[in-house]
Amino acid sequence: MQLPLTAGNPNPPNGAVDVKHTPTLRWSACDKTVKHNVYLGTDAAGVANATTASAGIYRGQQDLKVNSYVPSEAPLQGNSTYFWRIDEVNAADTWKGSVWSFTTANFIVVDDFEDYTDDVGSRIFQTWRDGFGFSEPAPGYPGNGTGSAVGYS
Repeated sequence: MQLPLTAGNPNPPNGAVDVKHTPTLRWSACDKTVKHNVYLGTDAAGVANATTASAGIYRGQQDLKVNSYVPSEAPLQGNSTYFWRIDEVNAADTWKGSVWSFTTANFIVVDDFEDYTDDVGSRIFQTWRDGFGFSEPAPGYPGNGTGSAVGYS
């Protein structure tokens, strides 16, 4: 059995459709990687053949602990297909990744409720403020006095 040498588990998943115009690309790192080279573009062959010298497609290098990338030109064009690739890098080798794709929605997502978590700073009631309020992150919010609750109470 051999350890995987390329990034995996792309999110959005390969071939995904109706992806919001401000995606965060995420992946799982291989076991031997130290850094990730990120590639993104609208031409499949361009992304597949890109190198770190490919202006407009090469998006830079991420540290090992950063397994995500937010496109700098976000919001992306609607109803467009994007291709992306993650190459895994360590001191001795670079492992070229697979090319993945996603297609952005032909509509605007006002709020993607699936992006909320139970982590401080990304809880639903910290965006959609309710009657109970919250104390973290500072300075907090005392609530609006209605007694309403957003999320699980």
